[in-house]
Amino acid sequence: MKTVRIVLVDDHLMLRQGIRKLLEEHTEFEIVGEASDGREALSIISERKPDIAILDIAMPRLNGLEAARQIQSHHPSVRVLILSMYENEEYVKQALIAGVSGYILKDSAVEELVWGIRAITQGHHFLSPPICTKVVREYIKDFGGKAKKMALDNLTSREREVLQLVAEGKSTKAVASLLFISPKTVEAHRSNIAKKLKTKSYAELRDYAIKKGFLITEHLDGSPKKMP
Repeated sequence: MKTVRIVLVDDHLMLRQGIRKLLEEHTEFEIVGEASDGREALSIISERKPDIAILDIAMPRLNGLEAARQIQSHHPSVRVLILSMYENEEYVKQALIAGVSGYILKDSAVEELVWGIRAITQGHHFLSPPICTKVVREYIKDFGGKAKKMALDNLTSREREVLQLVAEGKSTKAVASLLFISPKTVEAHRSNIAKKLKTKSYAELRDYAIKKGFLITEHLDGSPKKMP
């Protein structure tokens, strides 16, 4: 197992020592440096070249958010994990914009920090559950609160069924047979779908459906796979 090299950055010495002790119980982690502020962190990161930098937000001289921006700018291979007491949505937003890979609350269980480090080491993002809830809620508000609904949201359940079968390349007769409706009804549904989605041909409609994930097959191991 590859050793994960970590730099700890927090202006509270006792907290850094506590985190170090906890992480060093896992042989896959190696603490290669510590810093008490953002500027010191940048210097140590330049020298030690860690895999991960764990940063607090509230620090003197250079706060964690600005330090994260500079780390991502000058050391893009270093993944940044914010370890903070703040659940403030604006801090979370700015941290993600700055390029951090993880945001964990200080009152979280130790296991959560370990999971977070492992996740971002593998190229994933990791957020504490309360932070994840805020991010998802904000995303839904921004994305779903627009005046106009997505075109797909205007389709009825039956129209979505028809659209999936179109994506699968089923003929009008085949769709009618599968849904126990007449071919004329299928054509009427398809015409309505085309109007709602502003597509001009069967091929264009099918391409749209495929791109939106209506055609799903499976890998040999059973895991879902969307067709391109």
